[in-house]
Amino acid sequence: MKITVEVSPEDLAVMTQEVMGAAGPEAMSKIWAALGNQIAAQMHAQMLTQIPEPFRPFFNMQAEGKSS
Repeated sequence: MKITVEVSPEDLAVMTQEVMGAAGPEAMSKIWAALGNQIAAQMHAQMLTQIPEPFRPFFNMQAEGKSS
């Protein structure tokens, strides 16, 4: 399932403050890290669609931190 949400900067600031107040900065940091990882995974998947099939394993290995 994929859910897309648009949030205004003002609303995002309010939500951030509420999470910080309720759960603390460590929880907020974990949320932003998870979001960042999801964005990176989506960008990587999009990038792979633009790379010819024979070269894709190399790019997957690089993304996983392995050498060729």
